[in-house]
Amino acid sequence: MELIFNKDGKGSKELKEHLGFLDADFKYKNIKTDIEHATLDLINLIGEETYLEILKIYKKEELTEEEQTLIRYTQLPIAQFAHLAFCANYDLNHSNNGRKIELGADEKIPFAHQIEADNIASRKRGYKALDILLDYLEKIQFNSWINSEIFKEAKNHFISSTKEFKKVFKNFDSRQLFVRLQSAIHDIEMDEIIPVIGHENFNTLLQKKNENDLNTQEKQLVNFIQKAIAFFSLHEAYKTLPVEMFPGTIYNEKGVMSSQARLEVQDYFKLKASSFLEKIMKLNIQKMEEDLLINTEEDIIDPMNMDLMDNGKSINL
Repeated sequence: MELIFNKDGKGSKELKEHLGFLDADFKYKNIKTDIEHATLDLINLIGEETYLEILKIYKKEELTEEEQTLIRYTQLPIAQFAHLAFCANYDLNHSNNGRKIELGADEKIPFAHQIEADNIASRKRGYKALDILLDYLEKIQFNSWINSEIFKEAKNHFISSTKEFKKVFKNFDSRQLFVRLQSAIHDIEMDEIIPVIGHENFNTLLQKKNENDLNTQEKQLVNFIQKAIAFFSLHEAYKTLPVEMFPGTIYNEKGVMSSQARLEVQDYFKLKASSFLEKIMKLNIQKMEEDLLINTEEDIIDPMNMDLMDNGKSINL
């Protein structure tokens, strides 16, 4: 696999530009495997076609200012997550006699909480870098990204952008997290929303939303649908995804208390989602009753007004 690093053998210099805290003699070859793993993770997020298009730009002799920015934004999350993985193994020396810690005369072993705090900060920095990259790809309308299935998939859902998600959950401003939630959003629409409003109504509302053709009652219904989807998807995400991936820290994930706090957050999201699902059900029933009443009134023909029959050819007695 070709990497967006080590051009002209200057991998160490490139890493130093992104991770300024690295030692001057840091060797690129020591972290290359972690660079490869972090690159695979990035490909899973943005797609192979988009990655290869960026790689093609990286290999060019001369880059425009926009292309230089793109390469910088692509390298940073790779470097950040690669270094995080690198440190997990190299904090200890692996010798023939097992794992050891070797310290210089002026060095001290960091406390466990200091290492954890540094890991948290590094993960947050990495996820923020992914947000910046995805935002930039959209800003410059990067062709392979805009036309990718990953990007287009969101348009098929009731929440089609981070902006729409943010209207429901104000702290939500993470593009990379929104991309990761696509599968959950799809499942929620299939398992929770469609059983309540039906396939036909679901498709009609989604089409009218995309065409900006909703009436007042439909806008309210779509708003409830979006809120239910948002909170259900956050409930699912909090089960498995790292807390640093979420915008804003609701709690610190340390020890037994953190597990309880995580469950409380999940329960809160599920409770909110269920409450909006109930509102969707009530409003949908009301809408169906009103539609039925309108259709029934349209079907009623005044028997005393025979002009309505046979295009007015009958005689009105």
